Amino acid sequence: MERLRLGRVLLSLLCFAGLSVLHCDLAFAQAINPYVLPYMLPTNQAMISELYFSQAFNMTLPKPIFKQWLHSREEDEGGVMVYRPIDFAFPPARGREGFEFRENGEFINLGIGPTDRRQASSGRWTLKQPGVVEIDLPGQQASYQLIIVECNEQVLKVRKASGG
Repeated sequence: MERLRLGRVLLSLLCFAGLSVLHCDLAFAQAINPYVLPYMLPTNQAMISELYFSQAFNMTLPKPIFKQWLHSREEDEGGVMVYRPIDFAFPPARGREGFEFRENGEFINLGIGPTDRRQASSGRWTLKQPGVVEIDLPGQQASYQLIIVECNEQVLKVRKASGG
């Protein structure tokens, strides 16, 4: 409770002084984030830099998302793509595409190579808003967005954002 009160005081001082989070030491911003972010977002959203806003929401991604996922296309339904952990007992198939989210913002695309083996390429992911992740892979003309429909230890369900 003491930390929460301290976080509110620090946030009030920052807002009163007209300082943006960019002028604060990143370590300081990360240290107060768990305590002040819920109070900061509704009223002072314009004050938060896009970098910090994105970084703060990264902390709210479901923990199970940070691993390798393979497409379980047999389970796709209504535009929702279903992914399972890499160690799931999939039925036989000629290669499966997938990906891996890493907590540092790295995105590993697991495509199907010429011999039906997975071929990895690296990119970046950014959380644009809660539940909407933008994927940027070098070599592709445009990035695309995934909407997280469901995520737990056994399944990840996503929908590609329209236009993506």
